[in-house]
Amino acid sequence: GSNISITGNKVTNSGHGVMMYLAGGTANVISDNDIDFVTHDGINANSVNNLTISKNDIGLINNANRDGIYVTGGSNLTIGGIDTTFANTVNGSGDDGIDVENVGGTVKIAYNKIDGTGLASDQNGIEVSGTTGAVIDHNNVKNAGWDGINVQNSTGAQVTWNIVDGTKGASGIGAVNGVNGLFVDNNTVTNSKQYGM
Repeated sequence: GSNISITGNKVTNSGHGVMMYLAGGTANVISDNDIDFVTHDGINANSVNNLTISKNDIGLINNANRDGIYVTGGSNLTIGGIDTTFANTVNGSGDDGIDVENVGGTVKIAYNKIDGTGLASDQNGIEVSGTTGAVIDHNNVKNAGWDGINVQNSTGAQVTWNIVDGTKGASGIGAVNGVNGLFVDNNTVTNSKQYGM
């Protein structure tokens, strides 16, 4: 399909809250959904181009291996938006709050609110891997189980103006496994168990 819009829905007691797969076109949108008590990912997008995910409220993910928002493949992704009115809110994800893997083109993750992730190794507030030039900006991440923000296998990522508090396992901002050209600036990190950055 192409130019798909999934907006204004309420999903409870389900597997995935919202799933979008193999979507093309110039504008795919997942927004203004209320998702709670799911056993898989709150939002799952696989191989979707030109996707915007904004204004979703995601509650408890009742599975230690599932994310609040998980995006893999595709190109040109925005999670959040230009200010707090576009924020996604993720409270109590089983694994990562937001997990983005192998997305091409532009990747922007901005003005989202995440509180509480899984407590095992590599269960992060925001995790980005396999990207080029990703922008992670003005997010508020609290009580992440491992890193507040984690960048892996990526080139030219920019991590700016984020607030990270109460990281329980590792660092406020962490970078591992093949990260090149990382720019980290004007973030506020407090109460991290191991390292601020």
